[in-house]
Amino acid sequence: MKKYLLFIGLLFIVFSCSKKSYYQSPKQSTKDNCFSVYPNDEIKISIDYDVLEDTFMTNRFSKSSLILAEIYGVSEDIKAYKRLDEKIKAGNMNDRILLHKSYYQNEIDKRLQLASFENDGLLSSIHCEQLRLARILNDLTALNNKKQTRLSNAAIIVGTLSTVLVAGILISKDEGLNDSDAKDWIGIAGAVAGTYLAVKSSRQDATVEVDHNKNIIRSVYAKTNQQKLFSSTIWYMLTDKNIVDGNGRTGIEIIKDNWKPFEEQFTEEEKMERLRVLLLPSGIYNQELLRLRIDMLGEIENGVEAMNKALSKLNREL
Repeated sequence: MKKYLLFIGLLFIVFSCSKKSYYQSPKQSTKDNCFSVYPNDEIKISIDYDVLEDTFMTNRFSKSSLILAEIYGVSEDIKAYKRLDEKIKAGNMNDRILLHKSYYQNEIDKRLQLASFENDGLLSSIHCEQLRLARILNDLTALNNKKQTRLSNAAIIVGTLSTVLVAGILISKDEGLNDSDAKDWIGIAGAVAGTYLAVKSSRQDATVEVDHNKNIIRSVYAKTNQQKLFSSTIWYMLTDKNIVDGNGRTGIEIIKDNWKPFEEQFTEEEKMERLRVLLLPSGIYNQELLRLRIDMLGEIENGVEAMNKALSKLNREL
């Protein structure tokens, strides 16, 4: 009778250790507080493409720099500044010209510094979100490793128990037909249970619910700033074909093109399932999905950094 009680205990170990785990990360880790919203940012950006026909400007600035100057409303200031600079280089310098040049330079610097601060603020928000997800990923990985260790230990215990039970039956002085059958069944069950636990230990995939109510990946994927996570100027820069790429692609298109290698590793069905989770305000994430989201945020980060490079190029041309 004791042998069968031990066998029942063996089965209990299997079922208790194989229970599916769901991980709820600390409230401060899952709280969606990284991104700022621009609810009152209703700036209507209007580009005067005549600037691209002005040879005085086109001889001194690249097309992307001229478009940027229009976006930030400094193209006329830049033109006035450069004309005064030309006069000074020609020897026509006086206090009035120097004062006017200083005024235009200050206006240009002020606008472009604000543009840089705006871009850096968005980069900080993306970094914050990546760090938040990385912390959750670390916690989830630790949880998986902990359960993997528990299952591996359980597999060893199950294997040991089944071996002891079979050995006990073999050396029993009053072994009969029923005991002979029992040792076969216990041996088989122990081997199956041990294998099951060993395999399950290598396939741990705990999950966590992650909130991203302000979903910047959704904005880029749908190519809409409805969530107001981008300022009007940044959004215009990301959707203009002249700013960050010489091949006529917008910043949004470049980001989405750079996402494609992430998608190619999945089947169409897997791709749609992952995309559904990525675009929702919140979703259940495993380690793979958390890494995927971090990588996708990294490509958005690269797109914003490309805009910073465009601003730096305009400053150099000045």
